Amino acid sequence: MKTSTIDEMKAIIAEHGKWLRGEGGTRADLSGATLRPEARTLPSVFASAHADLAIVDALCDTLAADPLLLSPTRFHHSVHNAASGYWAIASGCTAPSSAVAADRHSFAAGWIEAATLMAAEQHPVLLVGFDTEACGRLQAVNDSRGLLGVALVLSPRAGPRSTHALRWQLHAAGEAGTPAATTPLRSAAALALAGNAMADALPLMELLAGARPGRVQLALGGGGALGLTRE
Repeated sequence: MKTSTIDEMKAIIAEHGKWLRGEGGTRADLSGATLRPEARTLPSVFASAHADLAIVDALCDTLAADPLLLSPTRFHHSVHNAASGYWAIASGCTAPSSAVAADRHSFAAGWIEAATLMAAEQHPVLLVGFDTEACGRLQAVNDSRGLLGVALVLSPRAGPRSTHALRWQLHAAGEAGTPAATTPLRSAAALALAGNAMADALPLMELLAGARPGRVQLALGGGGALGLTRE
């Protein structure tokens, strides 16, 4: 697998254009009975720091107590790409799908993956971010709290259901005028979810929920940052 440097990513953005459209805003219909036909054609990126922590905790307990009782079904549900697999089953989607994890920067990493794919293929891409609450013994080593899920469709051009136009930009560590921290949360609703591992999605959700243009920044590992501007 080839990884791209910040400079290479910037070159991709410059070549294919920095504009993208978020179709559907913060709403997503995941009901298999009511999915629009085009949903089945969307490549997807599922971002999660830890996936289903309750199942992981149960598996660890069983392994410690009696490994012979380990449930194959629970093991199947514990893999990081289980959510993307169930999305494909529910929607009938056969398009490519990726599962991305980057600890507390997972939504930002998922955005880069989805937006780069969108720009390179010139095709809409579904981006989903989710995380659960740590439970049982995992709470001693994992501080994710509450439940949080977000979904967007990123498109290289405006469509009949487009609701937002966003410009995105990558910043290398130490780049002049670029703070390393994620934009602070403002609303009580967002602050109530700040303990979840997917909380780096919340600054963008606050921006999209408002009526005015603005900019947010999401920290990346290694001191880099992802800038998102709504115009």
